[in-house]
Amino acid sequence: GRPGTSVRLRATESLLKMSAKRPSEQGLQTLIDVMSKYSENSVVQQKGCEALLQLSSQNERTRIAVFERGIDVVVGAMAAHPDNQDVQRSASLLMGDAPASKESKASRSSKEDSK
Repeated sequence: GRPGTSVRLRATESLLKMSAKRPSEQGLQTLIDVMSKYSENSVVQQKGCEALLQLSSQNERTRIAVFERGIDVVVGAMAAHPDNQDVQRSASLLMGDAPASKESKASRSSKEDSK
């Protein structure tokens, strides 16, 4: 690889870990920025999805913000690394944690009521 690549990668991984522990808005934007900048790096994408999942578990407001603002980088990670099981698994776990929309909640409850 290129000189300094592993140093940059370690620094980026550290930044992703710290971002997941920051106050939600600041951490979320940092994660989105890093994932966007290093979209070709599968490790950054995997760790970014894991950090977004950790961030989304803080509370419902944060979970909604993660999906409103971070969905594009997650879908981008999946598309850029279709054969990388670690990226796909991390992104899928995050996507599975998506908050239900008001519309889908209402639709589900009306279906349950009609049974």
